[in-house]
Amino acid sequence: MKLKDKIKIEVEGQPVAKGRPKFRRIGNYISTYTPKKTVNYQDRVKEVASDIIKEQYEEDIPLQAYIKAYYKIPKSTTKVKRAGMIEETIRPLVKPDLDNIAKIILDSLNKIAYKDDSQIVRLVIEKFYSEEPRVETEITKLDLHKDYKKQVLELLDKLNLEEEDYNNVVEIIDKRG
Repeated sequence: MKLKDKIKIEVEGQPVAKGRPKFRRIGNYISTYTPKKTVNYQDRVKEVASDIIKEQYEEDIPLQAYIKAYYKIPKSTTKVKRAGMIEETIRPLVKPDLDNIAKIILDSLNKIAYKDDSQIVRLVIEKFYSEEPRVETEITKLDLHKDYKKQVLELLDKLNLEEEDYNNVVEIIDKRG
């Protein structure tokens, strides 16, 4: 069975950050534990992902992740601001921070979507407002050749080459695979 080139999951509800480990003293010992809110959210992510993902990416495949965190629009928001939030011209400048959202999502997908989140070599994460708070995650294989070709073509566009020269370079790139 061929693994999908793209995995998409959506976790409903307000975005949650990965909480820092907590410590407690029990007699002469110090015990560490993960905050309950973090554990509960990771369990939700794993449950949603397990329902969708039936096979994980092989460990030698570089991946990219695109995460969109949608925050609930506050009830006290004016109509004008609400419209801006829906049109994505006003973005959330609130916690949780993006890096902690990425951490909880990517850690939760370990051994489900991929062997380890160290396979993620490119990460894009953005915050938005929505009437329906959620976190959408898309994991795809990173096609390094396609990415390289795209970069070269963008550079060629900036150089303002004659059409014939441009086409010759594109032909060379295509021949080399």
